[in-house]
Amino acid sequence: MKTKAKIIGTKYKPDYTRPRYVVKLETIDGKFLIIDFEYDETSNTKSYTPRRVHFDGKNYESKLSWYTKAVENMTVQKFLAIIAAKMDKKYLTA
Repeated sequence: MKTKAKIIGTKYKPDYTRPRYVVKLETIDGKFLIIDFEYDETSNTKSYTPRRVHFDGKNYESKLSWYTKAVENMTVQKFLAIIAAKMDKKYLTA
């Protein structure tokens, strides 16, 4: 499955025990979405969760559902899982 936003920059943070990434995306309206997220094993779902979200220069703390529901038409967990799968291939298969 694909996202509507295009990945234009990524960063892997190896200093953490669980995979943690920062990804910069360009949305369909030309604005930038920067998400800092990590794999969370403490919840029952064991999924990726956002730590910091910036959209068009504004800080949204860890809130991402407003974007994924309105633009991507999917849950936050599904959206981050799609991005994380691409980033895992890039950073963790080496």
